[in-house]
Amino acid sequence: MKKQNLFIILFLLFSFICFTPSHIHAEDFLTQDILEIEDDWESEEETVQINDPLNKFNKAMFTFNDKLITYIFNPLSKGYDMIVPRPARKCINNLFVNLAAPKRFFNNVFQKKGKSAGIVAGRFLINSTIGLGGFFDPAKAAFNLEKQSEDFGQTLGYYGMDEGFYLVVPILGPTTGRDILGYVGDAVFNPFTWLSATDVDPEDAWTVARYVRRVNNFSYNIRDNYERIVDDAFDPYTAVQHAYVQNRRKKIKE
Repeated sequence: MKKQNLFIILFLLFSFICFTPSHIHAEDFLTQDILEIEDDWESEEETVQINDPLNKFNKAMFTFNDKLITYIFNPLSKGYDMIVPRPARKCINNLFVNLAAPKRFFNNVFQKKGKSAGIVAGRFLINSTIGLGGFFDPAKAAFNLEKQSEDFGQTLGYYGMDEGFYLVVPILGPTTGRDILGYVGDAVFNPFTWLSATDVDPEDAWTVARYVRRVNNFSYNIRDNYERIVDDAFDPYTAVQHAYVQNRRKKIKE
């Protein structure tokens, strides 16, 4: 019976992975920018002005994404949790964060943040060696070097580009016109972009790695925090919208 249950879980996880489009470029399944906002964002809700000309479409897409999360991704990711314990999920998360160092390094350089770029380079060197390729984070634990989160959307904002319209993309989640361009820019510095474009023999391994990253990220970083934001909100659509936009604006100002 146990083997039968394990087979069912693995089959459902396979369906979950294959359902997620492989062409989506993001470290985030949905997006983690709705998760990092400060707890007091609701006190500023009335002052937030957001350009949402596609409101009806966005609400429909939000409902679509929310149903997928509630009835498909959440239970399937909990099956993943049964197979991969949290310490292992943390190590996998660390690995992919480390692999994304080029994106953070160059965007810090573009934003003239020399110190932060140096921290990114130092973290990558330490975690790639002492941290066994990035599975562990001794850069933070032993050297107090915090992760520097910068992306091309923030770089565009740094140089004065307006955030544009708000958009909810199926599966990817909330974004803006500027951040859509940011995804394209970040793809240039994504190692999976280049590895999947080459003719190297283990091409399937890179494809599997992308899927593992997406599933693990949802399970480890997103699921519980998303539920916290939506479950506590009177209007979940507005809660997610404001959390995303406020957090993006906050990051660009930093």
